[in-house]
Amino acid sequence: MLCLLFLILVAAATPAPAGDLEAAVQDYYGALLTDKVLSWEMEFKRCPELPSGNCRIVGMRGENELSIPRGTRLCWVDVQNEGKTKSMPVTVKITTVEEIPLARIDIPPRTVLTDSLIEWRVMTSTDLGSTSFPARTDVKSLWSRVRIPSGNILTMPRLEPVPAVAMGDEVTLISRSGSVEVKTTGQALEDGYMGDIIKVKSEFNNRKLKGLIEAGRRVVVQ
Repeated sequence: MLCLLFLILVAAATPAPAGDLEAAVQDYYGALLTDKVLSWEMEFKRCPELPSGNCRIVGMRGENELSIPRGTRLCWVDVQNEGKTKSMPVTVKITTVEEIPLARIDIPPRTVLTDSLIEWRVMTSTDLGSTSFPARTDVKSLWSRVRIPSGNILTMPRLEPVPAVAMGDEVTLISRSGSVEVKTTGQALEDGYMGDIIKVKSEFNNRKLKGLIEAGRRVVVQ
């Protein structure tokens, strides 16, 4: 679903030639694509003529600035003419080329991503729609939520950040009373991130407890 984004593009009071409409759309999508894809091309499918008179382009609506626009897109150009603003629909097809991560082999669930598991392939991404995938610099901080078959794209819904503590990990259990701190060894019974409260089991007496995750796989038990 398209999200509204208002972007002031041109504030000049001089008349806007017809070619300015295409130029404004080019600039608009260029701002959304720059530094996010390797290359892109735009083909105008529908671009109406500007109305006659003293027109100026005052804004643009149509895309979520955080997403990558791919394929056929519809945006609205706000044109001011004789004190009135008219929204004009423009339809374009955007062909994008990106570096995309693919699974070299079947990746089981809960597997931390490494270079040996990923093939980076430069390919046309026009048909991927709103698909999102990690950048090369981010993958090693992620693991698989589900099984990812060989050759499949590593899309973000299939991934999540590697937890600070994973189920089955050995952890240090800490019990605090004033300035006194008692440490024992335990086992995490579920995944968790820094600041999360998770279930753990003490290896001293097999008691099941809950505790707050701190750095270094330390869990402060309640």
